[in-house]
This record gives sequence, structure tokens and C-alpha cells, in this order.
Amino acid sequence: MVCHAKCGALAAYRPGEGIYLDERLKPETELFDRSILLHELVHYAQDMSDEHGDMRPCMRWYQREQEAYAIQKIFLFMTGSPTRVGYSAHKSTCDDTAR
Repeated sequence: MVCHAKCGALAAYRPGEGIYLDERLKPETELFDRSILLHELVHYAQDMSDEHGDMRPCMRWYQREQEAYAIQKIFLFMTGSPTRVGYSAHKSTCDDTAR
């Protein structure tokens, strides 16, 4: 459901549909799984507020991911989790000529 193929994603927010979580996730009992749900809720809030809506799609996606991972990382830190998350894609992967 998340990526229509084997991609390793455990969750996704799809505008107009909602948030999909892998059935293995247990956000009600597992702190890291809860952080994954929070990450997707950030995407929902971004979508509802049209966060970065004026950007090209690739840059908007990049900025939204950066923000969602940053909030997820802060949540993990504030709850005392030793686990950290990060985002490895770089905005230079966006084609500057695309509109």
C-alpha cells in the first residue's frame, strides 16, 4: 500500500486518502513506531496548510521531508530515545529546469 513495490517504506501519507502504516508498526506501544506516525502527521499538516505550495514539486517534497525528519528527530530526543533519524537525499537531485 505504501509504495506499490518493495521500497522499504513503513508508512506514507497520501493526500485525500490518509496515512498508511505497515501492519508491523505498533505506535500505541513502540516509541520509534510512534515517531514514524508523527512524521506522517507532519506531512498531513503540511498538506492541509499548503506548506511550501509555491515551490516546484521536487523542491517542495525535499523541504517537507527535511521538516518531517527534523520534527521526528526532536520527538525522539525529547522522549529519551537513543534512536535517531536523518534524511540523506539532497536537494541537488531536483532538476532545476523542470517546472
